[in-house]
Amino acid sequence: MKIILLCSGGLPHCVTGIFGTMPYEIIKIPKCGSLSPEVESHPDMLFSVLDDKHIITDKKYFELNKEFFDRLSEKGIRVSVSERSLSPKYPLDILFDAIKTKEILVGNLKFTAPELLLDGVKAVNVNQGYALCSTLLMDGAVVCADAGICKAMAENGYDVLMISAGNIVL
Repeated sequence: MKIILLCSGGLPHCVTGIFGTMPYEIIKIPKCGSLSPEVESHPDMLFSVLDDKHIITDKKYFELNKEFFDRLSEKGIRVSVSERSLSPKYPLDILFDAIKTKEILVGNLKFTAPELLLDGVKAVNVNQGYALCSTLLMDGAVVCADAGICKAMAENGYDVLMISAGNIVL
């Protein structure tokens, strides 16, 4: 069974082609008119993965992209919608842009979708609103230029590589 990767619709074929040779199924996501053009098709801005078969998204985005979400449903992915809505202006655009693992949720929690604050998951507040957008999350490790995120992740048992600002390119 292939792992599903939700990718920006603007991702070049040369990149999706590389993933296509691996055990991944690439599904390009539709743009979201509720976000600014710079981030309107960024998966980290539009979804949060609650577990392997369950994601959460914005209600309006869900309603406007029924065909896309039906396709995910056919693949066994359950979709929930947030009580809060995305908006193009920061910080109302960061509902889902938090680092979430099975053990920890790191983000600007004042503006994070409350549905991400699950039982048993330790919530750690940081100033960085674009927490997931600015972090490369791997199994047990992160790469990030944000000192607050690096500190939070290190204090919670993750290996951390802090890089200089500007070295994670969107």
